[in-house]
Amino acid sequence: MSIEYNVLNILKEHSSKEAAITLKVTDIVTYMHKDYDKSITDKQVRKALKDLTDSELNLPDEQKVIRYRTYDNERRKTDYYYNNIITDVEFKFLIDSVLYSNIFNNERAMDLAGRIQTLSGKNLKNITPYANVSFGQTRYAQNTDVMANCQLIIDAIKNDNYIEFDWNVYDVKNKNVYLHFQGRRTVIPIRLMLNNGRYFCLVRYRDSRKVYTYSVDLMTRLRVKEQRKSDGIGFDNLNIPLERAVYILNHPYMMGGELRSYIVRIDREYFSRLIDDFSYEINVLKETDTTVDIRVNASCKGMAYWLCHHYDIASIVDNKDKELNKELKKAAESILRQVQD
Repeated sequence: MSIEYNVLNILKEHSSKEAAITLKVTDIVTYMHKDYDKSITDKQVRKALKDLTDSELNLPDEQKVIRYRTYDNERRKTDYYYNNIITDVEFKFLIDSVLYSNIFNNERAMDLAGRIQTLSGKNLKNITPYANVSFGQTRYAQNTDVMANCQLIIDAIKNDNYIEFDWNVYDVKNKNVYLHFQGRRTVIPIRLMLNNGRYFCLVRYRDSRKVYTYSVDLMTRLRVKEQRKSDGIGFDNLNIPLERAVYILNHPYMMGGELRSYIVRIDREYFSRLIDDFSYEINVLKETDTTVDIRVNASCKGMAYWLCHHYDIASIVDNKDKELNKELKKAAESILRQVQD
């Protein structure tokens, strides 16, 4: 390998912009002797650094891979470091997202986290020491290749194809969790969305405007079918927002259905909980010292699940939605049966 290539690897591994770790020529030579070639001289390293920095002279500073400090009216360069376009903290976020997601089994998560680590250097390894065999178990125990399913879905959306798959739900048999087959589905994929650590696919059936949500990790034997002929139903005919942020906010827990308007009263002390779930969709109607009334749009089932989850701090004002009342009554009766003697 060339000296330039080895110098670049040393800077990538041992320097850090965020941690303010820079390397002088003598430091680079020391690492060269340790990791590559004991015969390399200071002069050779200086020349390699000059060639590398000269090749980036016409690039904007933020795009330059190698950065440095200058002295003597910018005639002398020193204190070199690797200027990664993604910071180590951002890489850490990616690694944490992988390890704590619901779509990778332990082996796949560790493999991907390790590959992300190689994109930076020692500083990233220091702040993500758990991205190794000692991490433990992820929350996803199945062997479905969710990323492969996502790629097939992306291809099908791009090329106007149907997708066909076995739909499953989690079940238990002999004390082990497994995927219980529910039937074969052939659908038109519309959007792929990540929410709460899982990928969901919004789909519809041919000649139908109703949108359904399927968890990608529960799809097996997925394949792309033939290119579909138009049934005259476009995105504008679906009557639901397909932008990721808007859809997720309008459909708590990814519960599908038509959007309805609700007035929610929440204890002011716990207003943050509502912000977490509905974000910018909130329309504040009334404030008191102890409560806040807001208007949100949500699906009926999504709102029912949300109210059950936050029953101690939130309620619906002037609820005239019979379907929502039915869902809440069913939930309340179920809970009551569990606590009765």
